[in-house]
Amino acid sequence: MSAIVYIARYIILSLSLIFAIAVLGLSGRATDASILFLGGIAPFEIINLVVAPLTIVALSIILFVGAFRQGAITSMIWVEVTTLSIIWPTWIVVAVFATNVINFNFPLGCAAYIPFYLQLCSQITAIQGLAWTVWVLLMGYTLTLGIMARVATSRGIPVWSKSVKDATFSLPASPNQSVQMAPKPELQANHQHAHLQLPLQANHQQPILQGSAPQNNPLGYGVTHANPIPSQTPAYPQV
Repeated sequence: MSAIVYIARYIILSLSLIFAIAVLGLSGRATDASILFLGGIAPFEIINLVVAPLTIVALSIILFVGAFRQGAITSMIWVEVTTLSIIWPTWIVVAVFATNVINFNFPLGCAAYIPFYLQLCSQITAIQGLAWTVWVLLMGYTLTLGIMARVATSRGIPVWSKSVKDATFSLPASPNQSVQMAPKPELQANHQHAHLQLPLQANHQQPILQGSAPQNNPLGYGVTHANPIPSQTPAYPQV
């Protein structure tokens, strides 16, 4: 899971960095045209020239400092979540302003105007598409990473002070954990049969003692003889 999150992080942040550079270039060309032909800078162009460089600097630090320095503070998850939570809402502003400029100044589409306005309209349209894309990428990654870190913390796994590359978002399976399998029916039957035979065998092996009935003596005690001696009449010699 950590490897998948790390790869997704690298792709999303790299694409956002490339798109931010493209927005900065397009905003620079649009600003030059506005100063040359319109005599001023539009408010949305000022916003673009602030948000795009800020994003480029932040994403460059997050990507490259963590790649060359192990355990850098800029690579910690809480730093990434906090920084990106500040950046991605600004791209909503860029996208909304670009959309309003296109709807207000070019309601018929870019192809309906002269080449100068066609070029300016195309640039603003490209800024609009890139801004919405950067917003979706950064917001989706930030929310996903924050939720995963929160769930891992609730399970007792400290991940906020680690980088995405080194973090573990789930507990590994215990190697000593054994799976208990149910005994086979035939073994259960033999086991039960053995329990039933044990009392019978014990009773069969008990010795049987036989004796004569007790005889009363004058003192009142019963005496039992295992081998009773038969009464005999003494023989007298014949005279």
